[in-house]
Amino acid sequence: MEDKMLYVMASDLGITKYEIETDVQYRYRILYSAMACWIKAASMDCPITGSINTTPGISRRHINNKCSAVLAELLKRYPDCKMWFETEGNPENPVIMLRSRLLRNGDLVNVGFSTNVALTTPKRVQLTQNLECIKGNVLQANNTYSGVANIVLTPHDKKIIPEMVPHVSKWFGQYIKSAWWHQTDLLDEGIQYFDSYKKSRNNHACWQTILPQIVGDIVLLRRIVNKNSYEYLLYKPNEYKIHRIDPVLQELGEHHRFMIGMRAVSGNPVPIQVIQYSDHIELKLRIHLPTREGVLLESCAWPHNSITDRLEWDMPFPVWEYIKPYLAGLGLKITEGTYG
Repeated sequence: MEDKMLYVMASDLGITKYEIETDVQYRYRILYSAMACWIKAASMDCPITGSINTTPGISRRHINNKCSAVLAELLKRYPDCKMWFETEGNPENPVIMLRSRLLRNGDLVNVGFSTNVALTTPKRVQLTQNLECIKGNVLQANNTYSGVANIVLTPHDKKIIPEMVPHVSKWFGQYIKSAWWHQTDLLDEGIQYFDSYKKSRNNHACWQTILPQIVGDIVLLRRIVNKNSYEYLLYKPNEYKIHRIDPVLQELGEHHRFMIGMRAVSGNPVPIQVIQYSDHIELKLRIHLPTREGVLLESCAWPHNSITDRLEWDMPFPVWEYIKPYLAGLGLKITEGTYG
């Protein structure tokens, strides 16, 4: 790499070029993680007046204005990266997207009645036997960035007990047992049914207007609430009983867990593709994940095609070892292959 500034940023972030990626793809990853650093650094700013700031943290507007200006200058220097950050049809500022991802990762915390943000107290979180995530830290020697996360390989002699990830089929069974069911005589017009047995690489194609084969005694339904949203329900056609899935769960992306889970219970799991390169992993999805699993990817991996891409991700091998059990527990059929 001939660009000295980019070389220094990459060196500070601990990001090396993958064997098969282009120079512009490499720049995407560097600038993406570098902007995460700028946002964390900006969260520690003090008022330029020198007066005592009684409000904790720093305003979101200050971070947005300061870091948007930094990103604009970087994109002037590297114009071939502009389309990656400023995707057509996406009204959200890239800095706001990154700030939200840092909040969900735990690097930033909401303060001042959630009007301000602050850098969290520095802490080390053990992800696997050999991988730690350093939260609340901008840069540190021997650490590296993967996505917006600051990680470090630290082999431990002490055995680390990994988090137990329950399989989605167990989760689904427990949910059904605790669900509140109501008698219904007639379903509304415009109802769509989810066919858990349909052979499809995505879930969108599984929706239909006729009753499909049921899973146990359950069918997943949805009906249009307005132009851009649905309400999701569970239905027992043999008993004419219905259960409305709480909209709060939908806000957390749990309607995706119902779709993925019902296909897993049906013996028709959703396939995802994992490509193992010599120096990294590329994950290819054709479905959107529930928020919990999605946050793992948006924190520790780089979006592949654009900052808004939620279906293709690049990550180091240790990060994949951390994320894989969560996707397996979700009931996805993971197909792993080697490039070359």
